[in-house]
Amino acid sequence: GVSRDSITYYNAIMAFSDPNNALALLHMAFEDSDAFNVVSLIGASPSRLRGRAASGIIFVANAALSIAASSGDMSAVSEILALLHESDVDINTESIKYVIQALGNIGDCEAILALLICLRGQSFANDILKERYSVDILESIPT
Repeated sequence: GVSRDSITYYNAIMAFSDPNNALALLHMAFEDSDAFNVVSLIGASPSRLRGRAASGIIFVANAALSIAASSGDMSAVSEILALLHESDVDINTESIKYVIQALGNIGDCEAILALLICLRGQSFANDILKERYSVDILESIPT
C-alpha cells in the first residue's frame, strides 16, 4: 500500500486547488496517529524522511497554507493557523511566507505591513490581524 507519511499527505494536498479540500485533508493528517506521532509533532522525526519532509506536520500544514494563499482565502489561512496552535505546532518562515502571499493576493498591503511589525513582537499589529482575519501570529510563532 501507500505509506501515510508527511510526503504522501503533502503531495495529496498539493493536488488540490480548493483550499477547503486541502483543509479537510489536513484535518485527516492531524487525526492520523500512524503518520504523525508525538515526536514528529514537535519537530523531530524518528523516521526515514529527510529535508523539509522530516519536519512532519508543519510540512503538511504549509502545503495547505500554500493552497489557501494562492487563492487568497484568509478564512482557510486562519483555520490552518488555529489548528496548528491547538496542536502546539509552531509556524516557521515558510508559513509566514504563505500568509504574506495570501494577504498580497487579496491586496491588503496594510495587513502585510502589520504582519511584519507583528513579527517584531508588537501586539498592536497582531491585534490588526486578529480583528481583520482572526489570525493570531504572536500565539503561532516560537517563543
